[in-house]
Amino acid sequence: MNTLRATSVLLFSALCAHAQITLTQSDMPQLGGVYITISDTAPTVSPGQAGANQTWDLSAIKNQTAETTFCVTPSSTPYFADFPASNLAVRFRTASDSTFEYSSSTSGSLLSLGDIVIEPAGTFMVTLSPGITTTPLPATYMTQWSSAPADVATSTVGTEMLKQVSHLSITDTIDGWGTVTTPAGSFSALRVKQMQTTVSDSLFAYSVALKTWTFITATTGGITGETFLWAAASKGQPVASLDLVSPGGSTGVARYLGKPNAGISQPVPTSAARIHPSSGTNYVTIATPMRSEIKILNIQGRLIQSLSASGEMTTVNVSSFPSGLYFLKVNKETETVLKR
Repeated sequence: MNTLRATSVLLFSALCAHAQITLTQSDMPQLGGVYITISDTAPTVSPGQAGANQTWDLSAIKNQTAETTFCVTPSSTPYFADFPASNLAVRFRTASDSTFEYSSSTSGSLLSLGDIVIEPAGTFMVTLSPGITTTPLPATYMTQWSSAPADVATSTVGTEMLKQVSHLSITDTIDGWGTVTTPAGSFSALRVKQMQTTVSDSLFAYSVALKTWTFITATTGGITGETFLWAAASKGQPVASLDLVSPGGSTGVARYLGKPNAGISQPVPTSAARIHPSSGTNYVTIATPMRSEIKILNIQGRLIQSLSASGEMTTVNVSSFPSGLYFLKVNKETETVLKR
């Protein structure tokens, strides 16, 4: 009897370990979340098969570049007025640009509303109407959904303004479940297959003299893309994704979700030191160069806490700090960042 019970327990545990998951709002990006995405632009991995209880080996994705994203309150960003329906913003910075992405996160869906990209050449804004359903919630194996937004991309370069209006057709299917392995580990995951087609494009230029948009040209049909994403419980971001060169073709770009101490190909300069969130929590995450010395001082300049950062992300418990202004000194006081 005991042997039978033990066998039943082991069998139940094995079944649970290989059971499919269900995605809810808690598995989507969260305010205060910090995520590191590693990219490989010359990958040797492929999407593998659809279906139940699959095993996908993406461990060969290489660490070529890394991007750190911060989930913040939209009202704390400079472009909230352009996306007033958003309740979640993601910001990240590369060597050449800064980006803010805006979403609406509810118990029923994660909806993408658009983004702003600031580059040395100019500012580029994309608004989606209606928003793109990133994930309907709850979502599980064989969940399907579609979006047909108008994608309005406006660029401002110097005094020149251009606007491209694209009509998209996007179809998503959770076509598999199982275990996916990346350089960061193995995860129970759902695989999402996404097909995107540009139905039509129209290009407009802004006339300063007429103070209105002037139609330039239009095209119809043509561009189709295929992407695979793997979503796991409580990760906030896909643990892996593959962009194909063409539908059914080879992989053009592969990504995976790194751990907080994941290596970055190029060291982050001291000027990139950031604190998130700036208030309203018992913990803050400090993004700094690796092997940095961190000092936290109060408004009178008195040392409150001193610590060494051995990785790019350092979490500090500030629950005992009185409310007020604090100075962060990073890297032997070569930079001072003021946050509340």
